[in-house]
Amino acid sequence: EFDKAAVWKVRGNPIGHRTNQGWTQTRMWCAGAGTWLGSHDSAEWVGHAARKDTMLVWQHPPLLDSDLVIQSDDGALAGVEFTTPKGVFLHNLPMRGGSGTLFDDIPRDRWKRFLAQTNPGLVVLQFGGNALASMTQPSQVARYASAIGKNLDHFKALMPHVPVVFVGPSDMGLAPNEFPMLAATIDALKHTAFVHGAMYWDLQAVMGGPGSMAQWVDEGLAARDGVHFSPKGAKLIGQRLDMALRRAMRASQPTEHLGP
Repeated sequence: EFDKAAVWKVRGNPIGHRTNQGWTQTRMWCAGAGTWLGSHDSAEWVGHAARKDTMLVWQHPPLLDSDLVIQSDDGALAGVEFTTPKGVFLHNLPMRGGSGTLFDDIPRDRWKRFLAQTNPGLVVLQFGGNALASMTQPSQVARYASAIGKNLDHFKALMPHVPVVFVGPSDMGLAPNEFPMLAATIDALKHTAFVHGAMYWDLQAVMGGPGSMAQWVDEGLAARDGVHFSPKGAKLIGQRLDMALRRAMRASQPTEHLGP
């Protein structure tokens, strides 16, 4: 939320792919009436002053760096999207420190409006690592897996025909038993994903199995804390997930529908 006006300095990612360093469409989900959207270097503005909970769409020449100006009589935003006409569109719901158990707290009518405007073809969830830090008992693992199951049901009810992939916890820690509930949590989440109609991608197994984090740290793929990936390691995980998704898509589609 903001008071009357805000300026966001939007900058292209210098390490991003060359085709994704500019965008030609800006979309803004606003929960306030009388909202206007534009930039310092453009005389073109889009706005809506009739009702709350709407989306503004602004088509413009390719932008790489821009000062996005937002004015509103009732400043509350649900999200902003920068896109181009082609490519894979990623709608990221960053939840720093989150455990993946809060999606069903968002009002269902707001979810439905968002989904109607985005029409997603795949949902990817990655949670479990943050919750592990405080887990010491099997009962805690069971409660957490149950909460994840409720949120998976929430997504399946909203999008019954959209596949859901749950990315499990990575290997964690540099000392034996540093995270005593890691193995139990992975098993519980894997079982929960299958029971609630989701696919499970075992990140620990992709890394090399239990104890593999130490090697990732030694190779500069993870931080010295034995928990977080380095940029290089995160990119490698992303590439492996992309390869896994592509293999799954090819396996599920008739041969005549597959591209090169």
